[in-house]
Amino acid sequence: SKNFDEQAKRIEDLHSERLNSREDEFRKKVDELEQQCKSFLEDLDSSQEQCRKLAGTKIDLLGELAQVRTDSNQILSETMANYESVLAQRSQEISSLSHQLEELEKERRRCEEESEAFHKDYSQRLQEKDRELADERAQVKSLAGDMAVQAQKVNEL
Repeated sequence: SKNFDEQAKRIEDLHSERLNSREDEFRKKVDELEQQCKSFLEDLDSSQEQCRKLAGTKIDLLGELAQVRTDSNQILSETMANYESVLAQRSQEISSLSHQLEELEKERRRCEEESEAFHKDYSQRLQEKDRELADERAQVKSLAGDMAVQAQKVNEL
């Protein structure tokens, strides 16, 4: 009976170690996903800041363009060609950054959805493992009870 109790305890400890190991793996995966999301959010913040700066630059360039128009028609035509080129480039950059921002936003939403799904799945798996462990414990206790009854019968013989 003592030997059986020790075996039951070892089995219970082994199941507990396995469950803890799986829990650690899931936690590491959650941490990795959270780190990825954090990185994407930092990229998103950086892109938004660049868009704000480019928008400010565009406004500044438009102000300079208005000043040039008041100076003279000759300076206006030369300067217009130069600034329109710069504006087109900046607009392309803004457009490109806006597209990147949209992609980063999609990626952030995808990460959040994956993280939520992972957390839900993780919780379900933990609950499932808890139920399995409880079932296994009940089986071990039942077997221990059966063994005790059998040991008592043997002792009575």
